[in-house]
Amino acid sequence: MAEHLQIQWSLNHTFDLSIAVARSIFSAATHDNIQPLAILACEKFGATLAICLETSRRVETLVVRAPQMKMVNFVKASVGFKEDSATQLCQSLAGTQFLALAASMLETMGPFQASLSLEQMLCRTAADKTLVPTARQLKDLLTVLEPRLGRSGFGDGLHGWHIFLSNSYKNNITYRSTLEDFKSRPSNTGMAQIVDCFRQMSRIGDASYLIFKAQNSIPWLAAFTKWCLGAPPSISLENGTSIINQPESRVSIIVRLQSEVESSKLEILICRNLDSPVDLIIADTVPLTYTGMVGIETYGRWLIQKSNLTTEDDQRVLLQALPHASMQVVSLLRPSGSGGIASYTPPIKYGSSSLAPKCFPEIPAIVRTLKRLLDLEKGVSLPSPEAGLLVSDLPLVGMVLRDLKTKCCCSKCNGHRIQDESVHLRGLCIVDKWKMNLARFAAEALALSLFEHSESLLVDANAYQPENNSFEIAVYSILWKGLETGCTINDILRYATTRVGQSKDVLQDISENQWVMSCCKGQAVYPALLASEDIYQTGYLRLSWAYGKLQYGDEYFSRVCGVSSSNTTGREIPSLVAGATRNLCPDYTFTWQVAPKDTHLQVSLVVLSSNEAMTTLLVCHPFLILEGLASALVVGNCHHGEHCGLDAADRFCTYLDPINLHNDQGFYVGQEAEGTAIERIRIVPVVGNARQRMAALSSPLLYPLTSSNGYGCVLNQHACLQCSLDVCRMNEVSVLIC
Repeated sequence: MAEHLQIQWSLNHTFDLSIAVARSIFSAATHDNIQPLAILACEKFGATLAICLETSRRVETLVVRAPQMKMVNFVKASVGFKEDSATQLCQSLAGTQFLALAASMLETMGPFQASLSLEQMLCRTAADKTLVPTARQLKDLLTVLEPRLGRSGFGDGLHGWHIFLSNSYKNNITYRSTLEDFKSRPSNTGMAQIVDCFRQMSRIGDASYLIFKAQNSIPWLAAFTKWCLGAPPSISLENGTSIINQPESRVSIIVRLQSEVESSKLEILICRNLDSPVDLIIADTVPLTYTGMVGIETYGRWLIQKSNLTTEDDQRVLLQALPHASMQVVSLLRPSGSGGIASYTPPIKYGSSSLAPKCFPEIPAIVRTLKRLLDLEKGVSLPSPEAGLLVSDLPLVGMVLRDLKTKCCCSKCNGHRIQDESVHLRGLCIVDKWKMNLARFAAEALALSLFEHSESLLVDANAYQPENNSFEIAVYSILWKGLETGCTINDILRYATTRVGQSKDVLQDISENQWVMSCCKGQAVYPALLASEDIYQTGYLRLSWAYGKLQYGDEYFSRVCGVSSSNTTGREIPSLVAGATRNLCPDYTFTWQVAPKDTHLQVSLVVLSSNEAMTTLLVCHPFLILEGLASALVVGNCHHGEHCGLDAADRFCTYLDPINLHNDQGFYVGQEAEGTAIERIRIVPVVGNARQRMAALSSPLLYPLTSSNGYGCVLNQHACLQCSLDVCRMNEVSVLIC
C-alpha cells in the first residue's frame, strides 16, 4: 500500500472519460439519481487513502455479496440492492478504499456533516480543484451509499472501544471525569487532517510515528486508527499509566487528564526520523452523535454501559431478573388498538385470558433475544421463568433494592429531606433509577423479540426515544406494581421500529394508523401478518424485515401507507343462523392494490365484485387489521370441533355481509332481534378465506361497538359456532367473525 499511495488525485481525460468507463459510471449515477462527477472524483480520491487490506476486503465483501432482491408480495415491491454506485466504486481498489472511509464517516456524523468533511479532503488532494464535486453532490452520493455501508462494522468497533475504555481504570477518579467527554469526534477539518497524517505514515520516507494527545474523542481515534491502519493504537494516561500496549503500533494515544490545553483541542504530533523536528497540528473536537447501526450483542453491551450495570453482581441480577420480567410483562400487558381501552382491560369472562391474542412471541423466542443482548456464550442458559412470580420477589433483586435504599439520600428512601430537595424532584432517587433501567432493558428485549430471523438485524444505538413513552411506562408499572396495564399497539410498534433506525416520519405514520411498511438505513420493516396472511394468536405483532432498499418499479420509497374507503352497501344474505359455520361470500375477490404517490407508496386490501367489470366494493386499511386483532378475542379450539353446528336456529344472531361490516347503512339493519330489545350478534361468514377475515377485522365500526370488556369482536379460528356465540354473549361482544 505504501509504494502505490498517491499524494494527489486527478481525472485523466484520455482514459477516465472513455466510452466504456463513462457508460458504467453514468448507468450507476442514473440509477441512484446522483452526479457522475461525484462517483468518478471519489473513486480517484480513494487512491490517496491509507486503508488496510482487511478493511478493504470487508467492504468489498459487503457490497459484492449483498443478498438477492426479496419480493414482498402484498406491496408488489422488492427489497435489496441492484447495480448502483457502491457496485461501481467497488470495481477498483481505489473505489473500495473510498467506500471504507465513507463507512466510518457515515456511522460517525451522517451524510451532511460527512459531505462537508469529504469536500475538504478532496480539495486538499485535488490536482485540479475545478473538478471537485460540491458538498451537496457529495451528500447525495453518501446518502445513496449509507444503507449499504451501515453494515460495515465500524459502529460495532466504535462502541466496543467506548465500552472498553470506560471500563478501564474506572476507579481512577480523574480518569473517570473524562468519560463523559468520550462521546466526541474530531471536527470536519480535524478529520481531514487525520486522514492526511495516515497518508503520510503509509508512504515510504514520510512520517514514521503518530501521537494523539486528547482529553476526549479517545474511542473514535482508537476505532478510526484500527479501521484505517489495521492495528489498534497504544493508549496510556498522561501520567504514564498504560491502558493498552501495542509495541508494534506506529500510533499512540495519550489521554490528557488535566492540562492547560482546552479539553476540546486535539494535538497531533507527527514524528519522522531522529534528526527531523516533530510536526504539531492542533485540531478541534465536536460532540459525537452516533448515527450508525450495531448488532444486537453490541447494543446489549451499550445498554448495560449506559445503565451503569457493569459489575459482576449487576450481571447476576440481570440473568435472574430479565426472564421473569419478560414473562411478567407478557402476562399482564393488555395491548389494544388506538380506538380501544388502553388503560385497563377487565378479565375475560367465559374462559381464560388465553382468548386474548398475545402481541409478543412465545417466551423461548424472547429468551433467545435476551441471551443475545446479554452476549451470553452458546450453551449458557437463563433460568426458566416461573408463572406468577414477580420480579420484586426475586432474592437478588430484593438484595439490590435494599442495598440501594440504604445508599439513597432522597426523602422517600430515608424518611428525611436532604439539603438539596431538588434531588428527588429531578427523579434522581437511585432506587427508582435502577428500577427504570431494569424496566427499560426488559422493554428493549421485548421490542427486539418481535423481529423474525434477527441474526443479522442491526439496531440504532442512538435510537430516538420519545419522552413519556407509554410502552416503557407500562412495563415499569407491571414490573414494580404487579398490575395489569394497557398500552396501544401503536406505542409498541413505535418503540420497536425506532430500535432499527426507522425515521420520525415513520413514527408519525404509526401514531396516525397509516403505517404499513417502512425502509430506513437499509432495513425494510413490515408486519409479518400482512405478508403471510396468517392470523397469529401469539405474536400477532411480529415484524418481518429485509436488508436493502425498497423498490417499486424503477423508484425507491422509504414509506408505505394505507388507505381505506367504503361507499357501497353489501348484499343481503340469509339471516337465519343454523348449522355449522360456512362461507356465504365465496364469490368476492380480495386483492392487494398498490399505487405510487409523491412521498410514499399507498397500499390497501381491495374487495372486488364478481361481475365482469370487477367493480371495487370496498377498500380496507391494512393497519386496521392489526388494530382489529388487538381488540379481538380469539377462540381457538373447542372439544366439539369446528364443523359442529347449532342444534336449532338461533333467532338472536344474524349473518352480515363483510362489506356491511364497514358500512353504517348496512351494518345497523336488523340490529335487534325481532320483537325484543336484545341485540343480535352479527356473524360475518367468511370461513376458510384469510383475506376476507383480514378485511373484516379492519372495519372501523368495530371500535364504537367495543364492549365494557374492551373487545370489539370475537374471531373464531377452529371452534364450533355455539362456543363462539357463547364467548360473544358472556363478554358482551356483538360481532363474530367466522
